[in-house]
Amino acid sequence: MSLLGNLVVNIGANTSGFTRGMNSIQNSMTKGKLKQGSGAGMSLSGRGLGGDMSAKGLTGAVVQGNLLTSALMSAYGTMKDLVSQAVILAAQTEQTKLTFELLTGNRNIGDALFGEMERIAKDTTLSLAETTAAARQLLVTFDATQIPHLVTMLGNISSGMDNVSLNEMAYLLQTSAEEGKLLARDLRQFTTRGIAMPRALKEVLGLFGPGSSAKLNAMISAGQVGFGTVMKAIEKLGSTDMLARQGKTLTGRFNQMRDGFQFLLRDVGVMIVEAFDLKGTAESITAFLRSVQENMWKIKPVVMQIGAAFWSW
Repeated sequence: MSLLGNLVVNIGANTSGFTRGMNSIQNSMTKGKLKQGSGAGMSLSGRGLGGDMSAKGLTGAVVQGNLLTSALMSAYGTMKDLVSQAVILAAQTEQTKLTFELLTGNRNIGDALFGEMERIAKDTTLSLAETTAAARQLLVTFDATQIPHLVTMLGNISSGMDNVSLNEMAYLLQTSAEEGKLLARDLRQFTTRGIAMPRALKEVLGLFGPGSSAKLNAMISAGQVGFGTVMKAIEKLGSTDMLARQGKTLTGRFNQMRDGFQFLLRDVGVMIVEAFDLKGTAESITAFLRSVQENMWKIKPVVMQIGAAFWSW
């Protein structure tokens, strides 16, 4: 690839010089034709040679050459960027799977959970980065088998709102789960984001009428709203099919198309890593650098002598 890049650069430099030369020739021509001798057969107008050899024709060819050079350089840069992005996506996927393995304590469970997060991302407006981030947050408190349902349920809530992300919903749910009950400050976290948690809680608890809000606040202050009640309220809020409906919108289709390209590029990156043994290459380079570092100190006496000689001089 570097050889092709150097060739493209050299072609561009030479073409630029050639263009300047052609401009000089064109200025010295009479009526766009260059003739040698007095014979008509010696005319270099290009008609008898099967092509237009006039200055205009040659200049046009040079312009086309410049355009081709630019196209080659642009294609080379684009290909290089795509390969780099593909490898980066492959590395990120590997790292996420390792995180899931650590949090679940089992590689197979971690890989299966990653697959579920990818499935949700493919079928909805959510990206893989969003689903995996929420899963990492929830895995701190919940079992791996609960995560797909929780991510879908929380996604139904967040997808219908512009100011609440899936990861925020996962954080709010996890906070209440760790405390084992709903605190007033946690309720404010929901309400300030526009989430109708008070209404859902009152429906679950059977609180209706003008004084229902005051009764709910009193129960929360007394610590009587346990996490089970919070989960029922979340289930009620997230029981819609908002993710599926959003996925059928124009924005949803574009998001799925974007994710489809990312998944394809990532799989290409995995193949590149394996085909060119990038891990082995990186390991070999690292070993070489460490060897150089270890042996570097052996030449310290020589460097000290050179330094002493320099200052003496």
